[in-house]
Amino acid sequence: MPHLKLTKAMTQRLTKEQVKKLFQEFDNGNGKLSLAEIDRAVIYWHPEFGTNRQAILRAYKAADVDKTGFVELKEFRRLINLLYFYNELSGLFGQLDTNHDKRISFSEFKKGHELMSVEDIDEYALRKEFHRIDTNHGGYILFDEFYLLNSIMDIEITRIDQPSTVEQHQAIKVNMVPKPQSSNKSKKSSKIQMEISSKRFLLLFSIFTCISMIIGIIIVNFTVPKQNHICQMTFRQTIKSSIVYSSHPKSIAIGDLNHDNQTDIVVANPGTNTIGIFLSVDYENFHSQQTYSTGSTSQPNSVVLNYFNNDSYLDIAVANYGTNNIGLFFGQHNGTFENQILISTNSFRPWFISSDDLDHDNYSDLVIVFYGTDNIGILFGRNNGSFDELIIYSTGYDSLPYSLAIKDLNNDQHLDIVVTNYGTNNIKIFYNNGNRTLKNTIIYSTNYNSHPSSVVIADINNDQYFDIIVSNSNQENIGIFLNYGNETFTKQITHQIATKSFPQYVNVGYFDENNYLDIVIIDSINNQIHILLGYGNESFSTLTTYDSISGSSPSFVAIHDFNHDNQSDIAVVNSDTNNIMILYGYYIQPSTRQVTYFIGDNSRPNSVVVYDFNKDGELDIIVNAFRQSIIIFYGIGDGKFVQGNSYSTGENSSPAYLSIGDFNNDHRMDILVPNYSADNIGIFFGKDNGSFESIVTYSSGIGSQPWFAANGDLNNDTYLDIISSNNGLGTITIWFGLGNGSFVNKTTYSTGNNCNPFGIVIGDINNDNYMDLIFANQLSDIPGVFLGSNDGNFTLITKFLTTTTDLCFMVGLGDFNRDSYLDCAISCTDGAVINVFFGKGDGSFKSRVIYSTANIGIPYRLVVTDFNNDNYIDIVVAFFSSSEVAIYFNDGNGNFELSRLYSTDSGSNPYGLAIADLNHDNQLEIIATYWGTGFLGILTQYDAAKFTNQSTYSTGSAPYPYSLVVGDFNNDNQTDVVLANSATDNLSIRFGSKNGTFSNEIIYDIGSDSYPQYVITNDVNKDNYLDIVVINSKNNTMSLIYGYGNGSFADQLIYSTGDGSHPYSIVMNDLNNDQKNDLIIANEGQDNIGIFIGFDYTTFMKTNTYSIENHTGPFNVFVKDFNNDNNLDIAAIFYESSNLIILLGQENGSFIISMSYSTGNGSQPMMISAADINNDKQIDLIVV
Repeated sequence: MPHLKLTKAMTQRLTKEQVKKLFQEFDNGNGKLSLAEIDRAVIYWHPEFGTNRQAILRAYKAADVDKTGFVELKEFRRLINLLYFYNELSGLFGQLDTNHDKRISFSEFKKGHELMSVEDIDEYALRKEFHRIDTNHGGYILFDEFYLLNSIMDIEITRIDQPSTVEQHQAIKVNMVPKPQSSNKSKKSSKIQMEISSKRFLLLFSIFTCISMIIGIIIVNFTVPKQNHICQMTFRQTIKSSIVYSSHPKSIAIGDLNHDNQTDIVVANPGTNTIGIFLSVDYENFHSQQTYSTGSTSQPNSVVLNYFNNDSYLDIAVANYGTNNIGLFFGQHNGTFENQILISTNSFRPWFISSDDLDHDNYSDLVIVFYGTDNIGILFGRNNGSFDELIIYSTGYDSLPYSLAIKDLNNDQHLDIVVTNYGTNNIKIFYNNGNRTLKNTIIYSTNYNSHPSSVVIADINNDQYFDIIVSNSNQENIGIFLNYGNETFTKQITHQIATKSFPQYVNVGYFDENNYLDIVIIDSINNQIHILLGYGNESFSTLTTYDSISGSSPSFVAIHDFNHDNQSDIAVVNSDTNNIMILYGYYIQPSTRQVTYFIGDNSRPNSVVVYDFNKDGELDIIVNAFRQSIIIFYGIGDGKFVQGNSYSTGENSSPAYLSIGDFNNDHRMDILVPNYSADNIGIFFGKDNGSFESIVTYSSGIGSQPWFAANGDLNNDTYLDIISSNNGLGTITIWFGLGNGSFVNKTTYSTGNNCNPFGIVIGDINNDNYMDLIFANQLSDIPGVFLGSNDGNFTLITKFLTTTTDLCFMVGLGDFNRDSYLDCAISCTDGAVINVFFGKGDGSFKSRVIYSTANIGIPYRLVVTDFNNDNYIDIVVAFFSSSEVAIYFNDGNGNFELSRLYSTDSGSNPYGLAIADLNHDNQLEIIATYWGTGFLGILTQYDAAKFTNQSTYSTGSAPYPYSLVVGDFNNDNQTDVVLANSATDNLSIRFGSKNGTFSNEIIYDIGSDSYPQYVITNDVNKDNYLDIVVINSKNNTMSLIYGYGNGSFADQLIYSTGDGSHPYSIVMNDLNNDQKNDLIIANEGQDNIGIFIGFDYTTFMKTNTYSIENHTGPFNVFVKDFNNDNNLDIAAIFYESSNLIILLGQENGSFIISMSYSTGNGSQPMMISAADINNDKQIDLIVV
């Protein structure tokens, strides 16, 4: 068939591994892809497929077998296969659809015969055939009608459920049977019909042979079990599993269910096929959930409250997506409900439901969004809780409606309906006649690829007309349509939410005191709640964000003043954490989001500089590792970085404060570094590609110990010169640059008596147009000043007559009070103060103004800059001891106030500090080096939405047992089982019976947010009773639980495994031959192996941790004597870096890192064991 071509894409199949890699590339970490993420993945993989929207939509609908709206990996593999099929099918359809209006007219249908050179076509018979295919009688063949092949020919698919031979596999067949002709025709007519039928059949057979082959291949691929002739052991389940499903709630409705004048909550739980009722205790607390079944596989997706049987008690209507029906629960006076009554929605899957009185009969009606069939339905209510027949309204071809809202939009006293069409990127308005009919449907675009997912109707601009607000899930914004009041609206006005945000659900409320409506946006992908505070005129103030719902996947939000304080509260449905959360008392607090990059264990970074070294338009970062190197991190856009090369500063050189300058005038930035232990300063000259030459050093004198260096043009020859502050000798040294990277006339100046200089800066503080030097004296609380002259000579004008113990450290320079004279700020570590000195303009300073930091911590580095864009110079300070960064805002007159205090995580000890706009958003980020943990941290400011109180209520969660161990805990010679239940933060202990069953379960609570992950058992305290040890990944602890031998246990003893350690697995053994058990832990969060040595029989002492550079993600450890020296050794596998290390034990219980082995690129090892596999009396290792 030469004119109907198959595309080349059919031959470009992805392997299973390629599909997995593509999935992981676009998975944001929650193990599933939304339709928007699928769009991007398909476009990235195959641009040709990416333009075929209808193929993607159909493949998405077919692949989403559990109908959650998201596609998991196994479903994604199916989606990719289906894409080939739908792409070919739509390609064939497109070749017949010559005018590209997404439908085939009769003339195009007739033209299809001509493509086959079929002559003598009987137009009457052809039209009859056309009308038979056109099942909705719209005058065109739509793609769905084209897809239903049995409208033209019967495709009989016979599936052999369990084929056991190749012949039976081949019995899966596609039989194409032409439709029989009528027996009432004359022979002549029959002959003509047979000729035409044969020609038509030839055309249809040719067109659909390809389609049938594709269908056949896909059916075989998806339905035929793989052959396996290997005899295997078989097992049968004797006891039903006790592991239950999680509720995964999707939506809620609120109302007073028991007439106590307090608000109650109803939730739809598709994971457990239930609805849950939370009756209020008081204004801020609720009873535990009471559940009602919605039926097996019902998957209730949406819930609404109203009075459906007119008895003054609220009733519940729930959209049972899985069973194609609406469930009704009629309420009773005490907050209980009758059993569910079902109303069929026929072949339509209800996705979203709302209720109101559409026809003014005082009976509640239901309006339903149906998933995947491009329509909505209305059930008009009767007075007894029953409903009339379902009425269907189309939302448009491929529209994929997601949600709806009901309000009177044109002030005609009739309620109208607005629907968001996710698939066609628009909203559709159905105006209501009030007589059970709808009129004048109007469509407004939400912009290409926006995928609107939610809608709310409210008067945003206080003009007495209801406006429409939608969440555009794929364009990082919300859209507002302002109502003109004449059944028309403005074009969409968009408001950006956040970069890479996915606004899923939107609602409105009153959160501040101005009585203007505010907007709440739920981001289900990034686990965030955004609030836009309104001004009452369709404009909004700063966006605020609530981040404290990590991993929750919020799916729905309701707004209500639960506690009657005249401020809206927020009720959020968290699908992945199986709860509803209520947030009370909204307020705004500046906060930061932190991203960290690992520099190295014990790297002690204390300085950082920022510049676009490779000239790619993105800022790069260079940090020092205090041992002997500097490391560059290249910016890759959006404020993200990748680690580049490291450059040696010399063995044990101790590089300190970094600065930058172009010392050889080649328009490439160079790095200046003082090497404290090597008594020199060094320069790394930059190359074109952002890399650097090896270091060139200049001695600053034996014992000089330069800690700080600076550079500038000191002698007005336009070439950069270098200054080092020599703490060890009490001097400064100057090298004058020649502009070609070389330096001459090294000059050293004493800083005077009672002086150990530290921080040093350059500036003209006496306004004579010559650069001066200002430094911090470790032994004084006043700044030291060298005044410069026209020949590059300097004069010390400061005399340090007395000493202090403040230990002044770092100095910053700027005009703080806008008097055109430079001022300075000095941080003093031991004094815990920041001193501010206002310049007089003659090189001297006024008396200091003291800002105590004693209630915060020890100030180290400081940076002076205009942080909040108000044209006043502010002070940013790193507090080493408290692991915080503070910002002191300037009021414009030189007065400073502590305005921001941000944590950098406990034990991080921020030291080096820089300020820059890393992500091009015109807001400054804070870049800090963490001396304590060896990380580079980037803090991005944002306005955090905070709440004075929050409550969380479980909707039902599976325990998610992570590990299991067995033992006899009650000394009855029966095997008992302990499960570590990560999701419910407890241990489940089940006692064995003689018949192989388990009963008498006890639950041992480990503590909120503990996430018990790995459990082992042993007689730890040598009392002949088994004890339990469990590591808790989320709160970084180990729990030791002593058993009493009778099935009961002592209270847990808790040991910290270290902040951020996230312990992953644990083993027990006697490492130092002292007859006491020791514990070995794989700390996945800190990339190390931790050891707890048994101090006595009941307590443990944490000793060393062991790590190796570039080995990340330790998952599992095994202990054995690998080298036959009678000392136990440790084998540890690292999941992320895919390798194995051996730590050889020493007689004193310590270890040395011996060897490292790759487990294969990308192998991601999970577990390790050891045994003599080949009987050579050597221990072998087995890695999964």
